Amino acid sequence: MELIKKILFCLFLSFLMSCDGQNKETSNERKVNQTDSIQKENETFILQKQLSKNKDNFKYFFPEFVYQLIPTESSLFDLSINENVYKIDLLLDSASINIWDLKKSKNHLILIEGNDYYGSVFYVYYYHNNVLTYYGTFNHIAKEIEKSNGEKVFSIDLKGETLNISLSQNNKNSKYNLQPIKDISLLSIKDTVNTSELKKEWKKENFEIIKEKTADINLDGLEDEIYVLWNATKKTFPIYIILQKNNSSVDKVIMNENILSPVLRNSTGTGLIDIVCKNGYITFEENISEGSPSQNKYITFFYNKNDAHIYLHKYGIIAMYDDDSKDWEKTYTSKNFGKINFVNYNNVDIMSKLK
Repeated sequence: MELIKKILFCLFLSFLMSCDGQNKETSNERKVNQTDSIQKENETFILQKQLSKNKDNFKYFFPEFVYQLIPTESSLFDLSINENVYKIDLLLDSASINIWDLKKSKNHLILIEGNDYYGSVFYVYYYHNNVLTYYGTFNHIAKEIEKSNGEKVFSIDLKGETLNISLSQNNKNSKYNLQPIKDISLLSIKDTVNTSELKKEWKKENFEIIKEKTADINLDGLEDEIYVLWNATKKTFPIYIILQKNNSSVDKVIMNENILSPVLRNSTGTGLIDIVCKNGYITFEENISEGSPSQNKYITFFYNKNDAHIYLHKYGIIAMYDDDSKDWEKTYTSKNFGKINFVNYNNVDIMSKLK
């Protein structure tokens, strides 16, 4: 009977990794410069919330960039973009600091949000051709916050040098018009970064590597790396996907700490089982319950060549009982959960989307 279960498991995993039904997206993006116009809804924005209460470690991980707010001697902050440091002289005194990133072609619109209970202040920057341009700030008041702290939804229009931002929250819409103020000075340049440097940073922050995998994730002929970390204090499992360059330096660092399930108390058999990579697909297999039934979860992502992002492809659960007749399995696709970027996946939120 155990042999039959193993055969069924292999067939199921093969199905998850298959490319049938994969949504082929055609890229219709055109290059943006100061005379182009962009208009995108909130789905293209990626939000990263403050990952640490330590103001010496404001790091935000996106598919293409690692942003970091770096404290200065004058109690202000500079902005690091992939370790290239820009002198923004930002004063941060809000309860929490978030960063919104909108990518269009090779350019990025960056909103640094100082978020408080009744509203937010946004510092707006446009990053193009390694030049960081400051567009000023705008204040957003969260109306009817007592009723519902609704999601912020942006609509952006950049035409010429005029940036028009529309922000909706709790069915209330506000509009802001901004003009470029100045280009930000580049303080220092980081030419390359390699995995060994990242490992040193992880060690400083008391993370240990519990699982690692090499595979050609973006199908460029180079071996990329996947690392699963563990911090006993934070009790989280950050997953890093590191895409490599030809010169063995890092091209992109992609991170999410909300993919694997939290540690179950008094459990020794649950947790990550394996990582399987094939043809640009990545499957994380974990056991989420012991006994009868024993449940295994399979979370499959795929690399999209059109926009160079990684998205959720399939989500599956197999339940195995002592009585084989009770076994069951469920598989969900983007038809069930929509388009979810790797960095935005959350093991708790996904269940609400599948109900």
